[in-house]
Amino acid sequence: MCELNADQQAQLDELLASDPGLASGLRPLLDGEFGLEARDLPLRSLSRRLAAGSSMRAALVLALADAMRIARGEHDDA
Repeated sequence: MCELNADQQAQLDELLASDPGLASGLRPLLDGEFGLEARDLPLRSLSRRLAAGSSMRAALVLALADAMRIARGEHDDA
């Protein structure tokens, strides 16, 4: 299972706390309701993008796009 580091998790928690609509939309995915693989796809990309210096909001959007491409079978170099 993919985990964010403590700082990344704190950033994600802060963003979700500040945006209830985003939180309600992402909560099923982040809680693993679609399976652990579906949860891990965007979290891996999110962690990688945050480590590269992206802001949380931008990294989250790009991570979700990465996960959608991967799920469709497209290769991703992000």
